[in-house]
Amino acid sequence: MMIQSGMRFFNKTSNIDFLVCHLSSNGIFCATYDLNINKDKVSFMKPEKHLVSSIAQMIRSRSLEHIRYTYPTILTQSDPWIVKELGKQKWIEKRDKKVAELHSLTCPTLIEQYLYGKGLGDEIQLLIPHSRWNHKDQYYRELNRFIFSCSMKMRFYRLHLTIVVKTTGMLLMKLIRLQSAVEVEKTISIPVQNRVG
Repeated sequence: MMIQSGMRFFNKTSNIDFLVCHLSSNGIFCATYDLNINKDKVSFMKPEKHLVSSIAQMIRSRSLEHIRYTYPTILTQSDPWIVKELGKQKWIEKRDKKVAELHSLTCPTLIEQYLYGKGLGDEIQLLIPHSRWNHKDQYYRELNRFIFSCSMKMRFYRLHLTIVVKTTGMLLMKLIRLQSAVEVEKTISIPVQNRVG
């Protein structure tokens, strides 16, 4: 069983459907979007923080299926294709302006601070006087959408987390950190609680 950014886990009978959109650099936490809530909405809510071990336990206890999440076509294609096939030149220009506004908040450290730490309230407050956005909610809305779209290509994230659920009741987590062109591998084992239900 693999838990990676961009994976969708679901159980139609239990009405469970969520997307893993980020994994913390220490492999302890992950962030998810509830697709039942966010489905077909323009503005995504802040991803929910979970222990990776809790998600793994839920996958086992609730018999969740998993697939690669299917992203909107406009997020999977190159800019030339979007212009040629969809005629979305203005969409690209608006997107790039939003990315420029968010740029200082999208480094891996601040993304993790937003998802798993104290948040970005202080950082955003310092940006507002120099931005065309005059309210913090605009930052949060676009940051949530940024995290959603980046969970596809992992543009700001350099950690892949593979979890293998062993019959011994242990989780084997293989952390592969990409440092330039060098791969550094680290293996961690953590106990899993007995299956519930």
